[in-house]
Amino acid sequence: MSSIEIHKLSRRIAVHDRYALGAAMQALKLNLFKGNDAICEKIARQYLSNPNMKINNLQLDTLKKRMVPYSLVLFENGGIPENILEHAANCTYTITQNKGTNKNVIERKYASIKISKYPSIYLAFKFDPGVIEQIRKLDTPKFDTLTKSWKIRATIRNCEELLKIEFTFSPELEEWYHTHSYKFYPTPQKHIKIKGLQKELRPFQEEGIAYVVSRHNRALIGDDMGLGKTVQGIGWMQYLIKARPALIVCPASLKYNWAKEILLWVENPSIYVLNGSPTSKTPDQIFTKQHLYHQGDKKNKFIIINYDIIPNDFKRKISSEGKKIKTEIKYSKWVDYLKELEIQCVALDEVQYIKNKEAVRTIATLALCKEIPNIVALSGTPIENRPIEFFTLLNLLNPYQFSNKLEYAMRYCNAQHNGFGWDFKGFSNLKELHTIVSQSVMIRRLKEEVLTELPPKIRITVDMEIDNRKEYDKAKADVTAWFRSKGLNSKADSSEKAKALVKINTLLQLSAKGKLRNCIEWINTYLESGKKLVVFATHQATIDMLLKEFGHVIRDKEGIAVEVDGRTSLKVRQQHVEIFQTNDKCRLFLGNLQAAGVGLTLTAASATCSIELGLVPGHHLQAEDRVHRIGQLSDSVFAYYLIARRTIEEDIAQLLSTKHDTLKSTLDGIEISNSDVDMQQHSMLSDIAQRIVF
Repeated sequence: MSSIEIHKLSRRIAVHDRYALGAAMQALKLNLFKGNDAICEKIARQYLSNPNMKINNLQLDTLKKRMVPYSLVLFENGGIPENILEHAANCTYTITQNKGTNKNVIERKYASIKISKYPSIYLAFKFDPGVIEQIRKLDTPKFDTLTKSWKIRATIRNCEELLKIEFTFSPELEEWYHTHSYKFYPTPQKHIKIKGLQKELRPFQEEGIAYVVSRHNRALIGDDMGLGKTVQGIGWMQYLIKARPALIVCPASLKYNWAKEILLWVENPSIYVLNGSPTSKTPDQIFTKQHLYHQGDKKNKFIIINYDIIPNDFKRKISSEGKKIKTEIKYSKWVDYLKELEIQCVALDEVQYIKNKEAVRTIATLALCKEIPNIVALSGTPIENRPIEFFTLLNLLNPYQFSNKLEYAMRYCNAQHNGFGWDFKGFSNLKELHTIVSQSVMIRRLKEEVLTELPPKIRITVDMEIDNRKEYDKAKADVTAWFRSKGLNSKADSSEKAKALVKINTLLQLSAKGKLRNCIEWINTYLESGKKLVVFATHQATIDMLLKEFGHVIRDKEGIAVEVDGRTSLKVRQQHVEIFQTNDKCRLFLGNLQAAGVGLTLTAASATCSIELGLVPGHHLQAEDRVHRIGQLSDSVFAYYLIARRTIEEDIAQLLSTKHDTLKSTLDGIEISNSDVDMQQHSMLSDIAQRIVF
C-alpha cells in the first residue's frame, strides 16, 4: 500500500470538484456510509439518480470536507473508477466550446493557488466577457496557455476582488488567504516567555515582541524614540534562538552600541562586527578574530553590519557600441558571503535607510532579505518625509498585502501625472493607510502611552537676530532672481535641483553665521543653570566654531564640550557619549544632526538645542529624543530651536512643522487639516523655492 498514493487521492478529493462528488458516489456504491453520514449519502443518491443535475457550491464544499476521511478505504477498494469520475464531472461542470479559442472551459467560477517561490492564482470559469473584463482590472492578469486558464498574482487584494465576483476558492487558496490577510491575524499575546535574557523586559516591550511573532515574524516595531526598540529586537532574536546566526543591519554609528546591548541582555553570545571589505572568498571570513567582538557560545552567533558595506563594488567600462556598462564585482563586499550563511533571522535597525528602492544599499539589502523568513524592522521614523517612502518596507514585510507600488501610490500618495511621469510626493487616505499598516505589519507606541513616568517634551522656538543683514539680504536677492529665472518646480532635472540646493545652503550658512554670536550667548545663559545641554547643527564649520568657543573637555584644560559628527570614529564616538553621560566637567554635547541624531542615549541632559535646521522632519524628531527616552530623570524635557528672524530658516521651520503633521497622520492616525493639503503635493525643494520667490 502506497501512502503517497493515498495522500494524492485525499488531496484530490479536497481540491477537485469531480473527485469530491465521485468519492461520495463510489462510497454509496460500496455501502461505506452505513447510516453514519446522512448528508453525504443523500447528496450521492441525488446525483447518481439524475446525471443531468448540477451540484451547487454548498453541497460541493460539504463533500470536500467530509469525504477526505474515506480516502483510505476507497483506495483499498480500487479508488474511484473512471466512469464514476466522468459521471461526477457531468454533474459538476457544463462543458462548452469557445469558438474563438477552441478550448474547453468550465461554468463554475473557481480559483486555486500554485504555491511556489512566487505563488500564483489560477482561475477557471465559463467564457464570460463580463468576468474577463473584471479580471483584467486585477493585478498582473494573463492567460496561461499551459493550463488554459487565467493566471493572476497571489495578493490579498486579488483574493478580495475575486470574492466580490463570487469565485469559489480551493481549500489551499482559502488557507493561503486566511494566513496572509491581516483581517484574520490573531490577537497578539500580552506576554511572551523568552529564555536566556539576563534582564527583565518591560511589559510593553514583551507585547512588541509578541506582535512580531503573531505577524509570522515579519513586522515593524515603530515605537517612539527612546522606548527600547533595540532591546525588543534582541528579545525577538533570543525568542528565535534556533535561528542562528542572527544578523543585525544598522547604520555604521550604531554597530558597537548593538554589540554592547547584546552583551548586556544575552547570556554568553558570540558577536561579530563586520567592517571594511572581505579579504578572502569563503563565508568563514565572517567568523575570524578580525571581526570578533566577543567570544561566547558558538551556537549563539550574532553578526552586526552596517548598510553601506553590504553591496558589492562595481566596475565601469565602455562597450564596443560606446555605451557605459556597470558590472557588479562579486564578493567585493559582504552581500554574497551573508547569502551563503543561509541566515534565518534579521533585524533592520533605522530601516528608513532603505526607503529608496533605487539606491545600491537598498537593492543589496533587499536581495539579502529575499531568502530570510524572519525579519523585524526597527525605526521610530520609518518615513521621514512622505508616505511613498513607506512602500519599500511594507512590500518587504508583507508583499501579499502591499504588492503594487503604483496602486499604493494612487491610493495613498495622491499620485499625479505631470506630463513627464508620475509624481508620488503627495498624500491621500492616510487614516485608512494607518489602519491597514497597524493591523498588518506595524506596532507603534508613543512615550505618553506607555511611559507615564517619562516627563513631557516641550518644543520652544527662540527668535535670533543676525548681525550680517546686508550680506544676507544681498545673497537672498541673488537667489530669488535665480529661482525666478529657472521657474523651479518638481519637473526640474537633477542638475538644476543640485544647483538649487547649493543656493539654499548658501542662505542657510549665512543665517547660521549671522546668528552664531547670539546662539553662543544663549547657550552660555542656559549653562549657567548648572544643567547639561545637547546642541545640534548641520555644518561641520558650525561645530568647529562652537568647539573653539567652549573648549574640548579632553584636549583643553578649561574645556567643557565633546562632539560627534561625520568625522568621529565609532570608538571615539562611544567614548564621547560616555564622557558626557558620566563626567560632571563635560556639560555640552555638540552633534551633527544626522551623525549624532540616532542611536545615542544622552539622558544626562534634559534639553536639546538646534541652531541649524535640516530639511527632513524625521531627523529633528530623532535628535530631540536623544534625551527624551528611558533613563531620563528630569521633570520636563525641552527641545529649543534657535531660528534666525526674517531668513530662510523661518520658512523651513514652518515647512518642517507641516510635513511633521503628515508623518503623525500616517504613523499615529492623527488627522491633517485640509489647509495643509496643497503644501504636501510638492517636494521640500519646490516649497522652499516658492517661499523664497513669493
